[in-house]
Amino acid sequence: MAVFAERVVALTGETKTHAASLPLLDPRSADEETMTLETTLKQWNADLINDEGLPGSVAQEFIDTDWFGLPPATEEEIGAAETRLGVRLPASYREFLLFANGWVYPGNDMDFPGSLRSCSEIGWFKDEDADWIRAWIDTDPGIPVSDDEYFVYGDDQDPVIMRREYLASCLKISESSEGGVYLLNPNVLRVCS
Repeated sequence: MAVFAERVVALTGETKTHAASLPLLDPRSADEETMTLETTLKQWNADLINDEGLPGSVAQEFIDTDWFGLPPATEEEIGAAETRLGVRLPASYREFLLFANGWVYPGNDMDFPGSLRSCSEIGWFKDEDADWIRAWIDTDPGIPVSDDEYFVYGDDQDPVIMRREYLASCLKISESSEGGVYLLNPNVLRVCS
């Protein structure tokens, strides 16, 4: 069983779009911040409540409760997803799923792909979006990316700097929206700072 690294790829359909990193999956947060996952998600949620794109984007029940996370997954549900996918999910992503088994509103612009999926909905990017992968590889094979460029996280991370050869082995953890999607990359087996 493969183990996913603590790396999120925010893939966008336009090469000049800058996508934001998910706060809980930024590997720097464990070492550089004392915020817990719960604190981080509550802050993210509070920021999103004031997002001008919110009305009409989210079911009223989420607006009424001021919470965009879905009920927590169980260890059994996560285990079933791992068995189905044949991989062990990274600890930070498992922690997120145990706190919120999906997220209905990550934001409403090109910086945020669609909602984060529950563990029963995550799947292989190649199975769902093979045409998208071919388009990226066939139309723009890209320039080789050094480790110094690739292992940049947080605000300085540029989603255009990616290793296209990894796309076929990524796990899709969000819905596609506005030409963007969040992927977990199993090819990165260590976290670099």
